[in-house]
Amino acid sequence: MGDASRVSVLLAAGADPTAPSQTGHSPLDIAVAASQPAVVRVLAAAVVRSGPDAAGQALTRAAVRGQALVLQQLLAAGAEPDWREPGTGRTPLHWAAFSGDPTLVRALLASGAEPGLADLTGARPA
Repeated sequence: MGDASRVSVLLAAGADPTAPSQTGHSPLDIAVAASQPAVVRVLAAAVVRSGPDAAGQALTRAAVRGQALVLQQLLAAGAEPDWREPGTGRTPLHWAAFSGDPTLVRALLASGAEPGLADLTGARPA
């Protein structure tokens, strides 16, 4: 519904910002799909507060999906730009570089992402 203040109240009352819906979508996914930037901002901050893995997973999803607004909000809230996927060692910058989206790449680099980090196969974003 786009009501960022209501979302803030629910989060303050203990709502889990990473809990998936019955269809498997996170609240952040739903806010993006509904084009609700104020709610995206509130949820991004809550996801980052949930911990580094939740924030890293959300940041990676944003890079894979080409969601610049979400990526920027997560980074602004303090998500770790060099978080590594378990099993692959890929960072959000790997995915942003693979997509070829300069907006995503620039945002990650501006937030301190390291272009020389290798994944488990030795591939580097650079």
